Amino acid sequence: MDKIHMTWNEFESDITEFVEYMKKIKFDKDSVILGLKRGGLPSAVYLSNKLDIPISLVSFQTRDNNDVEPKFLEPEIIKNTKNVIIVDDIYDSGLTVDTLIDELGTQFNKPFKNIAGLFHYGTPKLQDSKLKYYRRISSNKNKWVVFPWES
Repeated sequence: MDKIHMTWNEFESDITEFVEYMKKIKFDKDSVILGLKRGGLPSAVYLSNKLDIPISLVSFQTRDNNDVEPKFLEPEIIKNTKNVIIVDDIYDSGLTVDTLIDELGTQFNKPFKNIAGLFHYGTPKLQDSKLKYYRRISSNKNKWVVFPWES
């Protein structure tokens, strides 16, 4: 499979573009960034610093049958907010994000006002997700993405 190597400049540009997008749609600052371990963590930390809003982590993935149930590592941060920004590196089938959104409602027993998502690379399936707002920066079919922290 062909590879595409993301640079640190492209990474920073993606985050900046997402911050501008969030300002444009006037996303409420009463939010928490939910970083998916492992792929979403670099972006989640960087975005948290840029937007000056708290970050919480979730251990969950559907790809390798590891972490098959979401484990929210700091639930008190999520419980005390109205909005969630889900951050992961790649959006492929949508199963991880849609399951996570369902689990947020179940575990915290409340509807969140807005749920947004940031993904550096995503498939067209993102348009059908349960996210109210999202940002797919790029789409590269049949290419393996190598992020700067992976090289």
